[in-house]
Amino acid sequence: MDYEKLCDEVLNLDSQIRFAGILNSRGELVTEKSKGNSSLLSEDEVKMSIHYTFEHWNRVKNLEHKLGKEKLFVTEHENVILFSLFFNGNLLLLSTAPKSNYSKIISNVQKVIKKNSTEKKPEDEISKTKTSPRTKPNKKKDISELKSRLEILEKQIDALSKFKSV
Repeated sequence: MDYEKLCDEVLNLDSQIRFAGILNSRGELVTEKSKGNSSLLSEDEVKMSIHYTFEHWNRVKNLEHKLGKEKLFVTEHENVILFSLFFNGNLLLLSTAPKSNYSKIISNVQKVIKKNSTEKKPEDEISKTKTSPRTKPNKKKDISELKSRLEILEKQIDALSKFKSV
């Protein structure tokens, strides 16, 4: 999926949308697009907000087995509305102007995500023809992702222990 294209399409859906970005499963903002230069937060505050969103995402994973996967998270502030839409193992982060019609925005964004998710790339077609239906899972990739998540959790535990000792 072309995340740059996705963010551009999302920004163009509604004049109230200010920011669109993709947060991957390691907590990295891999793509970001915004309208204008009028951010409410400094660069460090944006990083902090993204970190809090990532922490929330990791915390709710602990309840997935009972509640199912979280699909959408909305936080409405006085000056901005923040959205996290879950898809393909990533988060689509959005911010809109206050009092925007976020039901309409969410519906339209979900349509764009679905459209972009179903578009086939040439390399997808090539990989399907080269692999057999009984392809073994990529254990190295799975282990690497688990190690990455473990590192993130260790950092969060370290940060919490420092916070508690203060």
